[in-house]
Amino acid sequence: MKCMVKNVKPESLNQSEETFNLFSQIHWSFYLIVACIYAPIVEELILRAGIINMFFKNNLFLGCIISSFLFSIGHSIRNVYDFLAYFTMGLCFSFVYVKTQKLELAIIMHSINNFSVLMQYF
Repeated sequence: MKCMVKNVKPESLNQSEETFNLFSQIHWSFYLIVACIYAPIVEELILRAGIINMFFKNNLFLGCIISSFLFSIGHSIRNVYDFLAYFTMGLCFSFVYVKTQKLELAIIMHSINNFSVLMQYF
């Protein structure tokens, strides 16, 4: 695996170009596994099952807000629009989890979302 740091260009590049540069150095199957399987499972276990169940059992609304906020912050937001996009996705995943109590559904939604984003680069 090549070092990704050596090809990072000055800040004038936009996020899509930076992402493309990183994607071009690592085999696509790695991204598929990490983005579509590993990340959704880990993030949903921590943010939905962990935070909502452990800290906000008596206030699910606040739990959804806090877990969505942390989800958004954890995705390298660059501006308010990125924050709102990730926050909204986090709310959707939280809502599905709280209403169904099935973490698998939130994981599947998260995986499908990540897959659709990943396919834009290949």
